[in-house]
Amino acid sequence: MFNEITSAVLENGIFIVDILILLFLIAVFYKKVLKKESALVDDFFSFIRKYYFLLAFLVVLVATLGSLFYSEIIGYPLCPLCWAQRIFIYPLVIIFGVALYYKNPGVIKYSIALSVFGLAIAIYHYISQVLQTSVCDVAPGGADCIVKYINAYGYITFPMMAITIFMIIIILGLIKLKKI
Repeated sequence: MFNEITSAVLENGIFIVDILILLFLIAVFYKKVLKKESALVDDFFSFIRKYYFLLAFLVVLVATLGSLFYSEIIGYPLCPLCWAQRIFIYPLVIIFGVALYYKNPGVIKYSIALSVFGLAIAIYHYISQVLQTSVCDVAPGGADCIVKYINAYGYITFPMMAITIFMIIIILGLIKLKKI
């Protein structure tokens, strides 16, 4: 029962964040392309800038705990690409934990760089799942990269979860740096 509830919370959380990313893209289009001013968009960006370190820390903490939940509690085996994505998410917990305390804006560029590399791997992984093309050697006890242990809403798989997390870290960073 606990496992089902936790999985549902994580899957629905990703779905909600995906909707927020879509709304963000619409807001950026509205502000940057159509050159329209919006107090709501400005307030949203100000909120992100003010609470950036806390938001980013919470995002990567939940992502890390969620990935550990699926592998260590539920027992889903990891494929090599899942491991590679974790390599780029896990350090962000420490980076943002320290940055949350010190409010050091220097970490933003590093977190974006890690997220860009992780995003590239996650996109590659997701495409391999969609095309059902095995792209990795399966180690003993590991999983094939195209296996979908979850498939919520017809598109949320583990690599899509990683795509969402990396995208939100990149977006939050760009907002904080006032690049958007």
